[in-house]
Amino acid sequence: MQPEQQQHLIQNTLKETRRLDALCNNILLASQFEMGQYENSKQLVDLSTIAIQCVQSFEERYSNRKCIASIDASILLQGEPLLLQLMINNLLDNANKYATPETDIFIDLHKVGKDIELTIKDQGIGITLEERSKVFDKFYRVGAEQTRTTKGSGLGLYLCKKIVTFHAGSIFVKSNQPKGSIFVVQFKAD
Repeated sequence: MQPEQQQHLIQNTLKETRRLDALCNNILLASQFEMGQYENSKQLVDLSTIAIQCVQSFEERYSNRKCIASIDASILLQGEPLLLQLMINNLLDNANKYATPETDIFIDLHKVGKDIELTIKDQGIGITLEERSKVFDKFYRVGAEQTRTTKGSGLGLYLCKKIVTFHAGSIFVKSNQPKGSIFVVQFKAD
């Protein structure tokens, strides 16, 4: 093989390995939540720092995609840092998966009154009104199996919902006009 072909193969292998590692972690975490065996180790965490780290990691993994962040400093939350990181990463990965190529992804984290609000917006295919209530179901994936072009297990958004519920918050999805989706996560501020 030519050196360029070798590098291309290595990069594809690493990308697929990271995807499978994330899938295994999601499966294990989903099992722990379902069996009620997830250890509660909540602490006061800086959600702003976690969000910034997630954006940096996202930009390293997807150098062809721009993530525009508007993150207020020092937003504190009583929570489990690894779960919150997984939630944000899953939402960013989901936006990347369904966004139209070369469009930006937006992440906002702000205090709104006494609440904390995290929004992740994409400019992708969007989610129909009837499917919005199903996207957080375990193994549910938008669209017909025969025509779907993205890889996934249907666990990412399910875990996001479980993580948000674990932190006594709420999560929902709405339309991003003129196209795409906006995922909104709300927590009570400490």
